[in-house]
Amino acid sequence: MTEAPAGHGDLLKQLRRCVASTVLNIGEGANGGHHKDKASRFVLARGECGECACALDLLCVCGLAPADKVELLMETARRVAAMLTGLIRRERRLAESG
Repeated sequence: MTEAPAGHGDLLKQLRRCVASTVLNIGEGANGGHHKDKASRFVLARGECGECACALDLLCVCGLAPADKVELLMETARRVAAMLTGLIRRERRLAESG
């Protein structure tokens, strides 16, 4: 979806921002130095991913996007969040082991 109906542009802009923030935080975490710092970036990315899912829900509930397309994007958000959960656990475990 590239455009939102009149009066709903802010929601689409917010979705774009949280998608970008998810990706950028993953990149920062992947290139971070210490395991604790990496985990914290991945936590931020997972939060942004959750925000993406909420924005997608709103698009669907408001009838601004087709449910089938939203569901595909929601599945991607779920998969990314699951991946981030695994990365967070790994980095925290590595941080604890020193």
